[in-house]
Amino acid sequence: MHRVLALILVCLPVLDFADCKEDLSDWAKTLHPDLTFDQMHSVCKVSPVDPGRTLAALVFIEKKDSDDETTYGLEVLSADGGTIESHIYESAAIFSDAIQFDGLGLDTARYQIATATRAFGVRVKYLGSSRIYKYWSTELNLYVDDGRKLRKVLGGLEVEKVNGDWDGYCEGNSSGTTSTIALGKASNKGYVSLEVTDKTIHYHSVVEGDDCINKDDKPVLKKHALIYNGKQYNKSK
Repeated sequence: MHRVLALILVCLPVLDFADCKEDLSDWAKTLHPDLTFDQMHSVCKVSPVDPGRTLAALVFIEKKDSDDETTYGLEVLSADGGTIESHIYESAAIFSDAIQFDGLGLDTARYQIATATRAFGVRVKYLGSSRIYKYWSTELNLYVDDGRKLRKVLGGLEVEKVNGDWDGYCEGNSSGTTSTIALGKASNKGYVSLEVTDKTIHYHSVVEGDDCINKDDKPVLKKHALIYNGKQYNKSK
């Protein structure tokens, strides 16, 4: 019987490991010697199920305008002992402007989407630049090994989002949504479904006397399934 395994995605620590950081610049020079490597936003992590395997996500600046609009390419790779085994490059994968690109995280939760296939995730974080209008979000991509290449099976699933506005002191309204994923029992085209639960809370801050009071609505839950279509998981809700 297929076991449903809840993956509490939004609360997982996403850690970089110092012992793999030294390889990042070498990998960047090997794969894209003509591009500007953004090491500050690039991450790597030793696989929790295979200590000899390192996962990495490298960021390259493809275009930068004078008004702080930047287009980034994203290289995701798997390496063994410092040697690249499989990788995928996505041009113009990340765009930063008023909504700023704020970094990456590697997600190695147990995405066992088939008996012999375990995916891993790259989380792309964004942050609004306004002090008055709050905004931040995190998008999740999932990848699997496919021979000498990595293949993206899920792209741009929003697993965290907060937006709203306030007066800079107390009063304001905002909403926040976080998502958790469980592996479903149903299978299509060889991969199990991904069961997503979105939890949304609306927040309100008001002045009462000399105090700033937070009044939060009850959480609203919404569930939907992502079905694999033979190439990727759909994102329709």
